[in-house]
Amino acid sequence: DGLELLDSIDGVSYLTSPAGVIQSVGRRNWSEFARGNGGAAIAEPATVIGASVFDFIHGDEVRAAYRGYFEEILSGRASQVRFPYRCDAPAIRREMRMSLFGRVMW
Repeated sequence: DGLELLDSIDGVSYLTSPAGVIQSVGRRNWSEFARGNGGAAIAEPATVIGASVFDFIHGDEVRAAYRGYFEEILSGRASQVRFPYRCDAPAIRREMRMSLFGRVMW
């Protein structure tokens, strides 16, 4: 099923609705990343299912950029969007890569 696919992806993975509502997450990696980075309150997938991904994006400019990426995919102008970004913690610098994909068929 779809959960098995998300669980098999390296890194943190999640599936959203077109509006950005989190529908499922790759459980093991989600929980490990959250617990290891001060996010114990959202380590259990059930705590974020149904929430908007945009609520977790800090900064108006960054949130607007993510909404723009969603619009690129939803409008059909792009089938995927990929970009590097920083996700630093107080004591660690993290270089990460985001991959957003359009419609996924399980």
